[in-house]
Amino acid sequence: MEGLQYGYVEAVIAAAGCKSWAPKFDDGIDLQIDHAHAAHTLNEEQEARIQVQLKATTIPPSGGYIRAEMSVQRFRRFALPNPSLPHLVVIMHVPAAQQHWVYADERSLSLFHRAYWVNLAGQPEPLGASDRVAIKAPLTQVFDDVALCQIMMRVGSGDRP
Repeated sequence: MEGLQYGYVEAVIAAAGCKSWAPKFDDGIDLQIDHAHAAHTLNEEQEARIQVQLKATTIPPSGGYIRAEMSVQRFRRFALPNPSLPHLVVIMHVPAAQQHWVYADERSLSLFHRAYWVNLAGQPEPLGASDRVAIKAPLTQVFDDVALCQIMMRVGSGDRP
């Protein structure tokens, strides 16, 4: 499931004209995404940068959201109100049966499901949270190349993702 999600996300990153790299050690960040553009005014390099945690789940979306879990420790890091580097969580629904992940024909290879993003910055820690926290991303926040370009333009001007 993780490999399928990485493939999806890397295709989105390439289509958005961004670069990505994975940290050598897993500290809760699966990917860092960079985007260079003359409109980025946040720094002299004219680059925008975000860090991403990937979550794949076999639980289908419902009620307008897709849900996943993360550790309370990681949630606290992602929920900082003003992080020096913005963080996103990208959640993807992946069917439990591997034969339902992709469909190939003579013209294309299609993924059956999409990924969705959420920015947890400033979110309060849920009451009674033990070692795991349920998080959710709205189905209106599809993680695709258009959304990633918009996110990077906001981040590049000093705004939130």
